[in-house]
Amino acid sequence: MGRRLALLIATYEYEDDGLRALTAPAHDAEAFAAVLKDPDIAGFEVTTLINEPNHRVGESIADLYRDRRRDDLTLLYFTGHGLKDDDGRLYLAMTNTRRSSLLFTALSAEQIDQAMSDCMSRQKVLILDCCYSGAFPAGRLVKADTEVHTLERFQGRGRTVLTASDATQYSFEGSQRHGTATQSVFTRHLVAGLQDGSADLDGDGDITLDELYSYVYDRVVDEMPQQRPKKQDNVEGRMVIARNINWSLPTHLRHALSSPLPTDRLGALDGLAHLHRIGNNLVRQRALDEIQRLLDDDSRTVSAAAAARYQPLLPPTPEPAPPAASETKQAVEEQAAPPGPQTVISEAQVPATAALTSDKQSGVSGADGPAAPVSPVAAPWQRITVGHPAPEFEARPPGQYSFDFPDTECDGWSTPALVLRSASVRGDAHRYYRKPRQDAARAAEHEPTGSIAFAVADGSSRASESALGAVEACRASLERMLHLLSQDQGQLDFQDVARHAAERLWQLTQWRLSLSDKEPERSDVMQLYATTLVAGVVRPHPAGPVVEVCSIGDSGAWVLDSSSGQYQPLFGAKTASDALVAPNKAMTLLPHVPDPVKHTSIRLTSPHHVLLIGTDGFADPLGNGHGQVSALFAKHLAAPPPPLWLGHLLDFSRETFDGDRTLLAIWPHPTAESR
Repeated sequence: MGRRLALLIATYEYEDDGLRALTAPAHDAEAFAAVLKDPDIAGFEVTTLINEPNHRVGESIADLYRDRRRDDLTLLYFTGHGLKDDDGRLYLAMTNTRRSSLLFTALSAEQIDQAMSDCMSRQKVLILDCCYSGAFPAGRLVKADTEVHTLERFQGRGRTVLTASDATQYSFEGSQRHGTATQSVFTRHLVAGLQDGSADLDGDGDITLDELYSYVYDRVVDEMPQQRPKKQDNVEGRMVIARNINWSLPTHLRHALSSPLPTDRLGALDGLAHLHRIGNNLVRQRALDEIQRLLDDDSRTVSAAAAARYQPLLPPTPEPAPPAASETKQAVEEQAAPPGPQTVISEAQVPATAALTSDKQSGVSGADGPAAPVSPVAAPWQRITVGHPAPEFEARPPGQYSFDFPDTECDGWSTPALVLRSASVRGDAHRYYRKPRQDAARAAEHEPTGSIAFAVADGSSRASESALGAVEACRASLERMLHLLSQDQGQLDFQDVARHAAERLWQLTQWRLSLSDKEPERSDVMQLYATTLVAGVVRPHPAGPVVEVCSIGDSGAWVLDSSSGQYQPLFGAKTASDALVAPNKAMTLLPHVPDPVKHTSIRLTSPHHVLLIGTDGFADPLGNGHGQVSALFAKHLAAPPPPLWLGHLLDFSRETFDGDRTLLAIWPHPTAESR
């Protein structure tokens, strides 16, 4: 286990008259140091420098990064004023900094970047809570670029950079000062999120750097909409900054455990098992204690289920003897006995040779293996379960201005040649954390040709208004494809389609930020509306419909042969089948348009062929098309289902807290004779 070291630098007082006249930074560094130093919260070795000259600060930065090991975690924090000179160089102002001599009296971004590059640590955090200014000699024309481009100055492997803002609030021309600024609230929210644990967004007891940034971003923007924090990272795995010392059982679990109804207490077991899988040591122990308490529940069903959950969670004992085959068979028969309420059959309770084949149980049979454990369906609309179910809870409403993005959307219609179904459902994570659905799907018939144009998009979780970005990317690309089809120019120009969708996001950003006479920065568009996009057309043809499709990001496309259950990925698979955790790979998102845009074409040569377009919420569990999820969809998509049933199917439950899922499917229409 490596060391955790933090250097906090705060400059509130300046010798330079011009810097003294600027809005002083908030005195939050001391509070930040206290929470980082707290052994119960973060446990950093903290050095704090307040109002020190540049040479003293430079020496301390060198000490922070010198002789570090790969598993050390370093955190460098600065609050004060940043100065950008006329050549675009960035400096951090110290107490002795003079604007007329930045090179020798301030700390340059290049120096910090070099020190970070020379450091062996693979976990380096840089946090800048700066009020930026432009410093220009008197009489020289002030450059129009008000952006500081902070993130571009600190790129490198193993780094995460957080900045409270990236725009200049002041400018100096000689001794003349222009501009105004309000005091940053960035550090105050950093401290609050760590101190009370509210930055633990997924409730696992740990606060990662990604969670901390998301928490702070939302609160800063809510309080000061003109201030836009930014983040850049190039690290492997997640970085835990602190523990949530105020962690407690989620409200829905507390209510379920104290409920007089055995079914509620029984349902809480799934949530406790989920917490035990994802939580830190504190959370795991609390979950285990609650399961142990249910061993003495006055309901036999609850106590038996608790015992089945409890034993596998205990530390392994040395080489336990396996049960006899007759005992295993009897246990399975007892689990399947009809009296009493039906419960979820877990993988641990079903031997490898068992198979659930009843249609009433919605069994998921693999192509060449046993049926997947699923929940018996007592009613037609009971949620379908694949493997272990996710915790059950009532979905929470998204933000009050998210009414344009309902929890679930379904669509379905047919043309003389083609049949379309689509559904988009909000993921459990978004239902729990009050986020809107960030996926979108749109389709339209081009009446002159009988073609279907379609688009599916998945808004980035890091973009603040990604739900709208996904919808508008679909609309814009659909409008452009319908226009191109009317031009009858042969194959679609997907470069043009993607540019049209990207341009829509730029226009939205310009409107959102009230930039009537100025182009927004790409970083602004990314932070507001970044999204994936899969768009294309299906053209009727006597030899079989012809598909043309393009992809930007990690949303995917497949051709399913429903007669064999085989999936042909058109852009490759990101995960193995039934993967619970997908790799976090860097990818291109709109508004960036790669050159060339990835695209392909294929003909549906069999009436059993189905074109599938889906976001990563469907693509990740589908994987390479050989697991439980693929078998489930191959069975139910052999023919076009009712649109609402597709939404129900897509909302299957499994043990991970999955994100939004969207699926659009197109079948060749049955011939007139078969109708």
